[in-house]
Amino acid sequence: MISYDEALSLVLQQSIPLTTSNVPLKEALFKISVQDSISDRDYPPFNRATMDGYAFYWDKATPPSTLAIQGTLYAGSTYTDPIPFPTGIKIMTGAPVPSNLNVVVKKEDTQVKDNLVSFNSNLELKPFLNIALQGEDVKKGSTVVPKNSKILPTHIPILASIGCNPIEVYSPLQIGLLSTGNEIVDSTVSSIETHQIRNSNSVTIPALLHSYPLQFTGEHIEDNKRKLSETIKRYHNQSILIITGGVSAGEADYTPDVLIDLGYTCLFHKVAIKPGKPIWFGVHPTSGQVVFALPGNPYSVVSSIKVFVEPFIQHLLHQYTPPSTIISNESRPKKNTLDEFLPVRCIDNKIQFLPFNGSGDVSMLVNASGLVRHPTSGGIQIGDTLPYYPF
Repeated sequence: MISYDEALSLVLQQSIPLTTSNVPLKEALFKISVQDSISDRDYPPFNRATMDGYAFYWDKATPPSTLAIQGTLYAGSTYTDPIPFPTGIKIMTGAPVPSNLNVVVKKEDTQVKDNLVSFNSNLELKPFLNIALQGEDVKKGSTVVPKNSKILPTHIPILASIGCNPIEVYSPLQIGLLSTGNEIVDSTVSSIETHQIRNSNSVTIPALLHSYPLQFTGEHIEDNKRKLSETIKRYHNQSILIITGGVSAGEADYTPDVLIDLGYTCLFHKVAIKPGKPIWFGVHPTSGQVVFALPGNPYSVVSSIKVFVEPFIQHLLHQYTPPSTIISNESRPKKNTLDEFLPVRCIDNKIQFLPFNGSGDVSMLVNASGLVRHPTSGGIQIGDTLPYYPF
């Protein structure tokens, strides 16, 4: 049995080849960019009026008492006629300010009569008042979103504005998801026997990993060694295979033996953690497929996904960073020699430990904001900083 740190190191040493594709920007959300996103123009691409008002040239002297208006400029148009001082134009928000004008006075600071504009007495002028200057947000040729960035909703406006549509992204990772156990029935079943358990793992795992570009296919298998072997063979073309259940030491825990019989190399089986101790991890030496075989109890699955599977996916997609930290405002004794991953509720960047009844209990997750790691080194004291895995 190895430590959590040793196990995670082995996980992060593995690699899977990635493919790429060009997708419309509207389909790129949460996918990972392959190249730097470079602006094809200045942004704004011209001196842009930020207010409806009146544009003219100001020579930094006393503003004219009145301004003759010789035309109107709307967004989406240009104005090419000469605009001699002291005349100006009526201008709308978003319109390109003619190059020889340097002030836009918003209409609320003016009075208009007989096509002449006068200004409020308390008006303070300054060069380029109410004008967004060309390139003040983004310069042509600059990197706006670096490569290997997860495309977030906040990236979409600027990527569309600078012409990054379509955009090259990494294609979704193909994930095989198998659940095992004679006691398991589909979560949609309404009439259920006392000895049966609804399958939460098959819907929990995609939910926990929803913000990554992944494509899941899967099925449930009863506790039958031959059927398990045949099913795993059908999923050999998936980049990652996740199996829940059947990895401990019971008579019907066939998963480790079946994987070895099929030629997979075991990199570790059993880790000094709680929950999730029986976890099996390995690779197929020919196909390169990576396998996580997890204990089937629902909280063990949640914990294993957060502390092993998600870091591996982040690593593949160039997104991995060590977990953030959080401050404990409660103490907790250490009663074993295992790394424990505990459900907590985060309030004002401090945590409260949530009571739970072992690895089969997921009811406490309703109030959980994440997990913390209670290391083997001893009890937790108020004010201790702990690794934090937010949901």
